[in-house]
Amino acid sequence: MSTIPEPQASVPEPSKAPEAPEAAPREAPPVDRLPSTGVLGATLFLLSGSLVVFELLLTRLFSLIMFAHLANLAIALALLGIGIGATVLHLFPRLVPPEKLAERLGQLALLTAVAMLVGTILALNLQLNDQWDYSVTAIRHWNRRAPQLIHKGTLAALMPFLMLPFVFGGLGFSAIFKVARARIGKLYAADLWGGALGSALFIPALQVLSGPDTVLVTVLGCSVAAAVALRGTGKRAQHTVAIAVAVAAAGAAIVAATGVELLKVRYTAGYAEKDIYYTEWTPEARLSLHDDRARRRQALVLDTSSASEIVRGAGQVGYWTKTADRALAFKLRPPPGRVAVIAASAGNEVATAQRFGYRDVTAIDIAGRIFGVVREKFAKVAVNPYLQPGVRTLDMDGRAGIVHSGRRYAIIMMRWANLNNAAGIMSNAWSPSLLETKEAFVDYLTHLEDDGLISFAKGSQSVHMVPSAVAALRQVGQRQPYRSIALVEKGHEGVLLVRRTPFPKRQVAEFKRLARAMGGRVAISPGREPRRMKARRAITDDRPYRDTPREMWRGLKAIFQSIGLGDDDSAWGSRINMVLWLQALFLIGAGLLFVGLPLVWRGRRDMANLPGKGSALGYASAIGYAYLAIETVLIHDLILFVGHPTYAITLVVLVMLLGSGIGSARAGSLPADGLARRLKVVLLTVVGLALVQALVLPALYGALLVGTPMWLRIAIVGLTLLPLAYFMGMPFPIAMRLLPASAGEIVPWCWALNGWMSVVAAMATVFFARQLGYVAAFCAAIAFYLVAMALSGGLERVGIAPAARTAAAPAPEGS
Repeated sequence: MSTIPEPQASVPEPSKAPEAPEAAPREAPPVDRLPSTGVLGATLFLLSGSLVVFELLLTRLFSLIMFAHLANLAIALALLGIGIGATVLHLFPRLVPPEKLAERLGQLALLTAVAMLVGTILALNLQLNDQWDYSVTAIRHWNRRAPQLIHKGTLAALMPFLMLPFVFGGLGFSAIFKVARARIGKLYAADLWGGALGSALFIPALQVLSGPDTVLVTVLGCSVAAAVALRGTGKRAQHTVAIAVAVAAAGAAIVAATGVELLKVRYTAGYAEKDIYYTEWTPEARLSLHDDRARRRQALVLDTSSASEIVRGAGQVGYWTKTADRALAFKLRPPPGRVAVIAASAGNEVATAQRFGYRDVTAIDIAGRIFGVVREKFAKVAVNPYLQPGVRTLDMDGRAGIVHSGRRYAIIMMRWANLNNAAGIMSNAWSPSLLETKEAFVDYLTHLEDDGLISFAKGSQSVHMVPSAVAALRQVGQRQPYRSIALVEKGHEGVLLVRRTPFPKRQVAEFKRLARAMGGRVAISPGREPRRMKARRAITDDRPYRDTPREMWRGLKAIFQSIGLGDDDSAWGSRINMVLWLQALFLIGAGLLFVGLPLVWRGRRDMANLPGKGSALGYASAIGYAYLAIETVLIHDLILFVGHPTYAITLVVLVMLLGSGIGSARAGSLPADGLARRLKVVLLTVVGLALVQALVLPALYGALLVGTPMWLRIAIVGLTLLPLAYFMGMPFPIAMRLLPASAGEIVPWCWALNGWMSVVAAMATVFFARQLGYVAAFCAAIAFYLVAMALSGGLERVGIAPAARTAAAPAPEGS
């Protein structure tokens, strides 16, 4: 039995005037010839879920085959591809004729499956950068040269293949929303719920399959979607092909789940694979073991952006006890006491603490599977740091591990926390710099014993952490903060020491003696503020980046003028901005070419007789920007309370899609009378709830959730986020219902611009956050919702001539 509702119940009559006849869209088939809501919803659900998994897979692959700061390009490719698909539908409407909607959806789903597999194979086998056999200790220097390591021509050739699955998906989505607009609420909900399932499945899938083999899950989902759509169309051969592809993908996934890697990485970012002898995929990074025969050492490599030497013997640990960045704090503050090591990785600093006699050591790392790899693969090593008594390991963000521990420590140590490819960076919501903000140092100081030490080493960049430490000391009541700070430098190395209380004179003398004995130079001695520190800015949770406008424009200038940025640490900010500008220019250019140009060329002609079209297009663009921008800011705000960037991203995306799906379904059943007024109320509610979520709830989380179990924090944060997600799912389907039947041609353009503005939001939020802060990014998102509210009043009048509006308006009293 058909579940199709009567169109008149969902699309209000815009006018009774004879000057504006209610002609149905010229392509609309009779209602009873459309596929059922169940078929369309199931197809949307499976296709959307598969695309989300593929999108997340690309972020993982990009971190490995390219560099970490290009990982978020995958998200933009997905959104742009969906927008391009909508544009293609408007330019070539007969690609998906309404009378053959189910048949075309099945074909598009099969094409999406094939494109996903082909794109993944190409990404794994095309060499996007130079390959070296350098020691893994040089990885951070390659990261500094990341933009130069990318073969831009090969990358540009690969991008269309990776975008193609999203183009096919966008073509199908926009066709459904255009033809079956009367059911927009339920269908848009199915789209969102499918995305929610995809985001929830990704982490478990990576625990069973290798990263590249996860594409088999997406092929399976798309082929099942094709089978659902083609069933009952009379296309038996195509239906059989879809079932065969699904069975083949399922069989291949079962084989891959046994540990057989069917799809393997051939080239990684700047680092040859030939000396890698073990790999394991996690949501944060691919963990691999590297045998550096030339230097007789082994290392644990996280993608290609971070490496940690494996502890193999007592002599190795003995050498570390003579280096300032690992040993100075332990010599100044001997046991007893607790030690916390942030970004513990393979355990070098943990082993050093044990060598000095500390028996209560907490190792914290967001790539927590590292601890298991070291325990399992090096179980026979006598000095294996994670097999010693008294060691506690936490799979968490380092700062969250300290905050939620409920403990005070004698020493809190961090050395080179540079996992730039963690899941959070792909959404521009997390960065290792969040471990070094003013607020982070306040957290460390409040969990430090009175005579305890913070020991943070970041090479020649260690000095950049001083302003944050100074600001934190002032916040906890230190009027002379430099009496609690010391800095040692040695060539390209450096270590910052911070005490909760001022250094005693005896300890100052000992610090200077040890620094000289270890070959270091005292850059900051406890006491007076050095002159060079006066102009430095403390980074904060709101703006955890040291970028300046000068670095931003220098990065842009470098693209066009090929200027040298140098290899020193001071050029790092310009390099990051250069990478961001490359992505932004590519995405803006592609958007203008595939969305903007067709809109000007064909859209202006096709919609020439469609009055009020600016309201609809502007509205769709505004909510597209606002939704993604708010989602990004929320992830940033919630990481500390959830405790892990991967879980925070998964939680926010999952709750937003689930809640928005519920809201969309409800929007489809709202009475037609007064729908425009309800839309304004919904938008105003979104703004109010977003302000509460961003400005009020974080303080409550901090007061109530610190120290509680992670599952409880996840549950409470998810429940409090659900109301906002619910209302954020309503504006798009309500707007589509408000559009008169005669304005059906504008729907694909609304969908295209909605996706395109999500791409703009993804990049604009990065620049806002790096230059102005996340509060500014949040305010911009709120402003777009207010713009949408201002434009919503014109949605009912799209396509109705001004004369017809006047004729349809009620006569004033007394006339």
